[in-house]
Amino acid sequence: MDKCFRVALAFRSEILLASKSFFLGAHQFAHTRPDWKIVYLNGTTLLSWEEALSARPDGILGILPHENMITRRQAGKSHVVILNNEKHPFHKVISDGVAAVRKGADHLLKRHLVHFAFVGQSGWFFSDQRQQAFAEALKNAGQSHPLAVADIGDLQLDPDKFHRWLKSLPVPCGILCPNDVVGMKVIMACLDAGLSVPGDVAVLGIGNHKEVCSESPVTLSSVEPHFETVGFRAAAFLHDLLRGKRVSSDPVLVPPGEVIVRESTRVFALKDPLVRRAMTIIHEEHIEPLTVPVLLSRLGNLSQRLLELRFKESLGSSPYHEILNARIERAQRLLRSSALSLEEIAHQSGFYDASQFSRHFKKLCGQTASHYRKAHEASSSAD
Repeated sequence: MDKCFRVALAFRSEILLASKSFFLGAHQFAHTRPDWKIVYLNGTTLLSWEEALSARPDGILGILPHENMITRRQAGKSHVVILNNEKHPFHKVISDGVAAVRKGADHLLKRHLVHFAFVGQSGWFFSDQRQQAFAEALKNAGQSHPLAVADIGDLQLDPDKFHRWLKSLPVPCGILCPNDVVGMKVIMACLDAGLSVPGDVAVLGIGNHKEVCSESPVTLSSVEPHFETVGFRAAAFLHDLLRGKRVSSDPVLVPPGEVIVRESTRVFALKDPLVRRAMTIIHEEHIEPLTVPVLLSRLGNLSQRLLELRFKESLGSSPYHEILNARIERAQRLLRSSALSLEEIAHQSGFYDASQFSRHFKKLCGQTASHYRKAHEASSSAD
């Protein structure tokens, strides 16, 4: 008879919102393994670290609270896999925070912003890492303005000082936050300081915790980190350890998903108010395909020639070209994140049929939609 592995899930935390998603992903894997027995204590499988260690299981999956460092000696013979990005001596399976920051930077840059800030959490490893990654992403994109940096802890210590810092930022400014809770606090502070979101300040979080993002005074845009997938992948990694399989000591990085756009970044930093309004309409989600005539009608039935001249002056392109780019960007997101057919992706992206979609996609992206999808599937598998 095959060995039955006892596994403890140390995911009880009042700090990390991701704990529930990690826990669900780990349980999904456990349901596929008849040789796993999840440790059950005090009416639950959602354990604290103290409970998980005291059970002396074969393996432990968990997240480490910031102030609680678990040692190898404490773990004893238990194999341990950690799912959050703190420094520790164990195997690590985490959402790729650096890749999430790059997606966030790309999203803010596509809003034509040129001034940026980062509001972090002092002393937290993941926050420091994301701040550095944000600065590097902006530098690689050719941004020369210095990155303004503040600590969210200053908001509680000296709200007036934090508000003065916010009002000192050149507007419009894009602020990246290391998680959604910080993002919501920044939005509230901006409104208290008399700044408009997203007009003066566009705020982006990481985590896509729907409760936090929707409860924010201005709904918060956020990068989807796929925490349930992290939990599933971490459980699979632990299973390899339990079976004695040799594994790398390097962190396993799970690619993030897309930027989920909400009101906090639904803005384009363009001087021309007409072009700014037109670009906002172009990048909205549309049930029916958006065309130049439809755009003109939504802008008040102004002349196409006037709109084309204003686009040329502001962006160096045409309304049609920007509409086409928005369709292709939506198609790319669907190709990366869904298993929809090319026909359905064409329809959801605003193209009339798959033939028109394929023709434009290859012309603008330099490869077919099928090759684009396969390349991203291969990249995700490698990660």
